[in-house]
Order: sequence, then structure tokens, then C-alpha cells
Amino acid sequence: MASSYHDKGDLGTAYFEAVKTISSDGDHARVLSTLPAAHGDDRETLARVLRSAGKISSDGDKARVLKEAVARYSDAETISTAFIEATNSISSDGDHQQVLVALVHRQGINTVTIDKIAKSAERISSDGDKARVLDANSSKLAAHFCARSTELRTARF
Repeated sequence: MASSYHDKGDLGTAYFEAVKTISSDGDHARVLSTLPAAHGDDRETLARVLRSAGKISSDGDKARVLKEAVARYSDAETISTAFIEATNSISSDGDHQQVLVALVHRQGINTVTIDKIAKSAERISSDGDKARVLDANSSKLAAHFCARSTELRTARF
């Protein structure tokens, strides 16, 4: 199915309009999961996938799509906004936490994304799930600042 999708023009729009009509959350998630791998690092396709995932009612199916999308995540505003908005629509604290922790462990995320993850974690009611996100996030933030501090010291000498 993904091989027939073209992200430019009316065909891409028509494809995602058709995806929106899939009432089965599992089938909706399955169709969305095929697109990022089939279309590489195309940001518009990924943003559309993330926005469509946000419409899935099942938290488990939505979380599965988002965790798979982490591999293609970039700090581009359209991607990070769509990702966090979809994540914030997850009611299950456990699923919400798993998606955020998966994103925290993505190599190369910037401090803006780290801040968005922390803000999203505020929505988690469970103290244990929230703590897991914040623990992982604080480690990432500390590593970022240590690396940045080393860069600055090296640049001075």
C-alpha cells in the first residue's frame, strides 16, 4: 500500500484522506507504520503520519506508530510539533511514558526537543511513569551540557 503513495500533490492528499476513513485503529496504525520506512527522511510524509496517528483512538496503536516514527524523527518544527501533539493525545500514562522515553533515547535530539519532552511529561498523572521520563530526560540534558561545555573549553584553547 505504501508503495502506491506519492507525497507530492493531490495523490498524497487523497492517500491521507483515505487513511483517515479507516475506522479500525489497528489497521490505521498498520498503514501508517509502513510509510516512514518507505519514504525515508521525507519530512512532510512523516509530519502527515504523525498528525494522522494523533487521530487513532487506541493508545497502544497510537504509541506503536509513534515509537516506530522515532527512528525517522528530526528536530524540524513541523516534525517535533506533530510528534508532541500526537503524544499528548495519549491518555494512558504507560504508553505516553514509553513514547517519550523512546524519543529521549533518539540520538541527536536538541535541547528544544528535550524541553518539549519535559513539558509533555507534565501531563502524565502517574508519578512512576513521569519520573521515568524525567530521569531519562535529565541524563540526556546533562550529557548535552557536558558535551557543550567540553566544546566551549576546547574552543577557548
